[in-house]
Amino acid sequence: MGVHHVTENYEAYEFEGSGGLDSLTTRDLRHLADNFVYFGKYTVNDTLNIIEHHIESANFQAMWGTVAIRRYEFSGDTLTLYPLTNRYPKSRLRWIRLNDH
Repeated sequence: MGVHHVTENYEAYEFEGSGGLDSLTTRDLRHLADNFVYFGKYTVNDTLNIIEHHIESANFQAMWGTVAIRRYEFSGDTLTLYPLTNRYPKSRLRWIRLNDH
């Protein structure tokens, strides 16, 4: 099951980036921060610290059927993902574990 909440006129937005998640502009990312979801299977290579997201569907159609490859590292309660691309070498995604009560 999945739930996706979107802002008003979500479908009218035109993306500037066109090469998948790691090609999106700052404006695109701001839009997606309120409206983003994707899902699919993934594989992990623990030796190389690489995760591959095999994207089956997403709200950004250019991502359907693509593979997002990222290097990952853990530090305490934080997982950081680094896209393996020369286009956006400084971008990263951080996931911080929250305490469930």
